[in-house]
Amino acid sequence: YHNGAASEYEHAWQMLQFAEQALKTGLHNNTGGTITISCGVHVGPFVGVVLDNSKPQYDVFGDTVNVASRLMTNSPVKNSVHISQAVRNVLLDIPDFLASSTAAMCVPHVVSLKGKGMVDTYTITP
Repeated sequence: YHNGAASEYEHAWQMLQFAEQALKTGLHNNTGGTITISCGVHVGPFVGVVLDNSKPQYDVFGDTVNVASRLMTNSPVKNSVHISQAVRNVLLDIPDFLASSTAAMCVPHVVSLKGKGMVDTYTITP
């Protein structure tokens, strides 16, 4: 933390932990049905805006959001968290990540993402 605010490192780690927990919860649901969850995580700049003053809605835009969306839709493994190389690079600087079992579960892939070509990615399956 820097000046009481979480850094990009903590944010990346928190997002990964949230995504993993969402997957675990979905996979172990008590409904008797099947739930498929897709998660794509990327780091970088984006723009957040409030749309329509009469019915305020918040939205985010930018290449970072597009890459995360493409990671989500192009995951080579169902029910996994699909992260970019940039996310993995950030996570490798976090001692809690390195000490976690999550670090060992990062499986490398090379996938084609629209507008990006072939990119190095990783899937994490809880």
